[in-house]
Amino acid sequence: MKLQLVNDLRETKVKEIKDILSDPSGRLFIWGKGVYARVLAGYLGDKGITKEPVWVVDDAYYKETEGDDTISLSRLLKICGEKDAVVYGIYDYAAFRIMKEKYSGILKHFYDLHFVVVNDRIVDWNRDYVEEHLSLYRKTYELLGDELSRITMRSYINAAVAGSFDELYDECHEDAAYFNELTEGTKAGILIDCGAYDGDSIHDFISVFPAYDSIIAFEPDKKNVAKIHEREKREGIKSLTVYDKGVYSETKTLFFEEEGKSSSHLSELGTSRIDVMKIDDLDLPADKNLFIKMDIEGSELNALKGAAETIKKYHPCLSICVYHKQEDLIEIPPFINSLVGGGVYEYYLRYHGTDLAELVFYAIPGGER
Repeated sequence: MKLQLVNDLRETKVKEIKDILSDPSGRLFIWGKGVYARVLAGYLGDKGITKEPVWVVDDAYYKETEGDDTISLSRLLKICGEKDAVVYGIYDYAAFRIMKEKYSGILKHFYDLHFVVVNDRIVDWNRDYVEEHLSLYRKTYELLGDELSRITMRSYINAAVAGSFDELYDECHEDAAYFNELTEGTKAGILIDCGAYDGDSIHDFISVFPAYDSIIAFEPDKKNVAKIHEREKREGIKSLTVYDKGVYSETKTLFFEEEGKSSSHLSELGTSRIDVMKIDDLDLPADKNLFIKMDIEGSELNALKGAAETIKKYHPCLSICVYHKQEDLIEIPPFINSLVGGGVYEYYLRYHGTDLAELVFYAIPGGER
């Protein structure tokens, strides 16, 4: 099947919400009150829905001091009527599906407008941009090594551009990221974990490759580094080296938004400065097989440029996140392929999220599957 775009379901849903709220007595409820809920409220306002939202908070979190603009979920279920619209403002499509089924008889107009959100902002998957660059997306599509990868790419783009999420979640979702049936047959002596967070991926790597030689972790967020060392002691992790640095295309100092969670990221507005370095500057043994994992909040391409010589020389197994920018799918796979040429890698795409995160591009050294 060809890579092509479907009609924009978000626009259809927004039109329905406008029609519902055209009745003066109609109310707009947004289920959630966090950053994502407020991002959605801003989007609806930009689309001409001017009614102020009533925020809905799950009963376990609701407090009487919330204010007049906030109600509990149990209250919503009592007062929501035919002229009201409810928009799900919690960033978890799996949860929305459950709630949709559970309350279908009560919430008559219940909507999800799912977006790609990275670092508390909507990633602008612009339909015009994708259509203009469709030939480049198709080049990546043609690189992919199996039908599930192609279905995943097609479904993800339509979920991101048009809000058409069901095919992606129903047909493509797989739980285990990075170290799974795609990569378990590879030879992995050394893990280079870029964006190690609290060491969760290190834990997963060891469970799949218990005979590993060493692990090199890059994590610039000092709070997360402390969590990695806590895990190191708790789980008895051996041969682990942690760099409190980022990986990049050159060695320098950059601004960084330190959050103590997985979304810490490089940012010109960041309040911290961090050192970054090239993977090519590591002193790596020539006789060990490498596995490079990257989830670094949009800096993947720059980091890969700083690992170009390592990729050319060692042909490491690569698990690279490609969901932080709409350009990732047309820049990262061709860049990797340009370094090594045809026949070196087999390429795959897998989706591991419950939202529109965790889209991972895999480059598996040929002959290892």
